[in-house]
Amino acid sequence: MSTFSLSVIASVIGAAFYSAFLFLLGAFWQRMRFINPARWFWRLDEPKSKVLISASLHNYDPAEHTAYIPTGDTLAVAEIASLMKRIYGRSIDVVYSDPESPVKAWDSTVVLIGGGKDNLTARCLLAALDPPLHAYDHEDAEHDYKGLKNHRREPILSPPATTEEDSAFIIRTLDPLRRDKDVYIIAGGWTFGTYAAAQWIAQRKNLRWVKWRCRRRLILNFLIRGLRHLHFIQKEGPKFDSIQVVLKVAMLRRSEPMAVPSIGDTKVWYGGIDDRGVAVEAPQKADLYYFHTPESESYSRAYSQADAA
Repeated sequence: MSTFSLSVIASVIGAAFYSAFLFLLGAFWQRMRFINPARWFWRLDEPKSKVLISASLHNYDPAEHTAYIPTGDTLAVAEIASLMKRIYGRSIDVVYSDPESPVKAWDSTVVLIGGGKDNLTARCLLAALDPPLHAYDHEDAEHDYKGLKNHRREPILSPPATTEEDSAFIIRTLDPLRRDKDVYIIAGGWTFGTYAAAQWIAQRKNLRWVKWRCRRRLILNFLIRGLRHLHFIQKEGPKFDSIQVVLKVAMLRRSEPMAVPSIGDTKVWYGGIDDRGVAVEAPQKADLYYFHTPESESYSRAYSQADAA
């Protein structure tokens, strides 16, 4: 074989190895761009961290070992379970299956799927947490989340006129009994809103956006504290250990009882606070809502009282 032939073969092999190397490097880079913000949001870095999902349950049949979960909530559970598998390589440990009482063993990171009358744990936790924007289900005899209110109980997102639109929220906050762990709430007014919220928080661009907005707020708070220390300004930056995303969801097709929801556009609704202190919609500048959990003892006591109620 001639020297020229050998050089051609060597060039082809080298190009193949180089292309494969670039492909693997690109794939690794793309994966890290997803993994980094995903792990920042879903803080399960301990090797033995367990995950417990509590979804909306209509009822549970112990004879069949079957929990009856709404369609959208079922898809949301699958979405979150798939996400955990991708970013941590682990499966969800268990899905809570008691519709008659809320979660009592908080030795896992708890993910609450769905709100309203069919997720008792979510209702009790929201009653104790009292986040800035939610439906205050625990004060409603029907316990049906069909809109969002602010701290003054004023509607900010009215109940949707049809089942072709919905609102939803995603919250990351602290465990009421173990403040070294997080609790996640993913809830929509209707079941397809819950599915849309789970789908939204499983996407790379949205996870990166949440991380960037939170980091930006932390930097602004640091600068504000510095300016206050130098007596240039009087106000304080909002202290927070919890974040909330409020979403508006459109449906492409009306949801039937036995049909899989077809989700359309999902946008961040919240855009800040106006001069009256009321949350406003974000036509352009969307943002997270930052808030602080109640004091530790009152938070856990309020959850226990909601449980007893």
